[in-house]
Amino acid sequence: MLRNQISASNFGNSCLPKFIPQTAHRVGSNHNKKNNSRCGFTLFEVSISLLLVTVSVISVLLIFPLGLKGQQVSRYKILAAVKAMEMIDSFSGVNEFTRSIDPETPEPWEGNNYAYTSTRFDLEARLCNWHSGLLPVPCEIARRLDSPGDEIVNILNEGGYLYYSQPMANTNLDERWMAHTLPNDALRLVCAISGYAQNNALPSLPWKEWPYRAPYPSPPVVAYLDDASMQSALNIPVNANGKKMYSWEWWFGGNVGRVDQAIPPKVDPLMNNLFKSAEKYSDEKTGNTPQNRKAYIASALAYGQGTFQSSITFNLPQPAADRSNEFATYYTPDPANDDTKLDVLGKEYDLAFAAFCKSAEMDAADTQLANKVKRRMDIVLRVQCMRFIAHSMMTLSMSNQIRDYNQNDKLVPSMLINNKTVTPGLLRYYHERSLAMIMRYASSFPYDWGAPRPAQRSIMMDHPLLEWDLFSPPRSGKVAGAVPAAMWKPISAQPISNLGPAASYSGSYDATGKYNREISPFPNWDIARPNQFWGNPAHFTLTKPFKPAERCRQIVFWAVDWQSYEDAETQPSAPLDASRAPLMGPRDSVPALTFANRSLARAWQGKENYHLLNPEFHLNFASDVSALKTGADIANLTMTNPAFLNGEQVGGLLKNTSFLNGMYGADRNYNGRLDRGTITRSVRLRAQFIARFNVYDPRLPIFMR
Repeated sequence: MLRNQISASNFGNSCLPKFIPQTAHRVGSNHNKKNNSRCGFTLFEVSISLLLVTVSVISVLLIFPLGLKGQQVSRYKILAAVKAMEMIDSFSGVNEFTRSIDPETPEPWEGNNYAYTSTRFDLEARLCNWHSGLLPVPCEIARRLDSPGDEIVNILNEGGYLYYSQPMANTNLDERWMAHTLPNDALRLVCAISGYAQNNALPSLPWKEWPYRAPYPSPPVVAYLDDASMQSALNIPVNANGKKMYSWEWWFGGNVGRVDQAIPPKVDPLMNNLFKSAEKYSDEKTGNTPQNRKAYIASALAYGQGTFQSSITFNLPQPAADRSNEFATYYTPDPANDDTKLDVLGKEYDLAFAAFCKSAEMDAADTQLANKVKRRMDIVLRVQCMRFIAHSMMTLSMSNQIRDYNQNDKLVPSMLINNKTVTPGLLRYYHERSLAMIMRYASSFPYDWGAPRPAQRSIMMDHPLLEWDLFSPPRSGKVAGAVPAAMWKPISAQPISNLGPAASYSGSYDATGKYNREISPFPNWDIARPNQFWGNPAHFTLTKPFKPAERCRQIVFWAVDWQSYEDAETQPSAPLDASRAPLMGPRDSVPALTFANRSLARAWQGKENYHLLNPEFHLNFASDVSALKTGADIANLTMTNPAFLNGEQVGGLLKNTSFLNGMYGADRNYNGRLDRGTITRSVRLRAQFIARFNVYDPRLPIFMR
């Protein structure tokens, strides 16, 4: 009451709401009805709320596997990128030389040479072996895998393979020295090479591993023969130590024939005498004597003079001199001349020789091809004459019989030429002319094989461009005279002159299977009529322009748990490419093996065929393991830890071709146990695409140093 009065007196009664106590409301009034209304949700509202909560919870739960799957895919992408870089590094760093190779054979189908799959300069061919970390998935298992666009099956149908990584963490290591591993994610990562490989250049011609190299000056190139039948057919001379050696260069020059003929001439007697005297002088025990030195110099001079008298046809363009004057003037100059006169004489001859080389340069469309081939032969003979004479003269300085840098430049008489003493200035003249002539020859004629390339000029581009002619009928023959074989014909960028026979095989085999020195594997290059040996020069493509896409291939990666199949380790290995198998490999199992019966040997020798074996070789089971229980210890049944089976050491002689070819399966996760997965063979697995990398497919062998 007091509150109402004060308020009314101060502000007036009209401006204030009336204070009505809560207890004064009457029961049943409208105000009470409003406050007593319901405060909960209906069942429909509860259902909608629960539905929203359920969807939210399920969405959150679904994010976890998606996140885990995304994380796994990201992990595989990293593994794929690392594996791709490792593959490229291994491919770029590996040398073209492989163990157990036969660089020269009478025919490419008679040995392990650069004509086969194991030596192709292609990514999968170079890396698919037991020491490069890329192994093929068994084809039966690979065909059970589905992939986007059926890419895996399409690659398999085209002759490719699906690959898995070596089970160890580090590749390019021998499994025999590695501890057993636990299964890892990398084994689920598989890859394939998509796209066709190019027709690569040949690292060397299978018949002749050119270029041969020799230091300049030097004696004739030495070749060795171990085959008794070849020694008899070639009439190989025996040197002072009883070794069967001959000169690769004895077949050209002299008055017995020319190297540009289809059939190589018989042994040049002047070259043969030069070779014998050089070998006798180089004997470690009794060679370095005045008598042997004198005989070596005399034979070198005799070879040069005989060559100019009977074999050299063309005179130098300048100066105008006949053959006899050229030899007397430039090959046996007056030793009494001082260094200045010898320098002038040498520069004069260098210019004349360079002009002569210029007149012999040619291309495939040259109309004077035959004439320039003969000119090249003359150039080779001049180079060789100066090389041998210069080297024989070096023996004087090596024996300290000429000393101009000691004893106050006092000259010590050593050897007479034309009844005059050889001086140090003349020795330098010979050495400089030998190097100048071979450098000019090597630069001018990369496709002339008459003289070895100088060891002082080992450059990247000093290599002939050769490839197989895939658009002409191949050459055919027989392996060891019995098994039919064929091989594409070779072609080169330019006509090859002065081919000559190879150092290993100076002739070939006739129709009866006997070695015949008079049969050359190198008929003449005939630009108008491609013969039985050479392909069609018009099909040469190495130097033609190309688009980058033509050199592009791809490494494609997928992720799939293929080792969860019940037969993942008992399934045989992928089929072995027949061109990886050694044709002349087994050499030690049969005594006194000759070329004709090497293929008839009774046993394989693993030590000769490292790069030719099954890529899963060290993981292969050496015997049938199908009767063993899952989880059985199989460490002693693989090639990594050879044991004795039926009294025979399975890691020694490779007589059991079943495990050589992986017919019993392999310990593909390398855990030392026989694993059988939980997935039956009838189930198909989905391979998830991971990554795709573009790679350049080179046609020329390229190596990173």
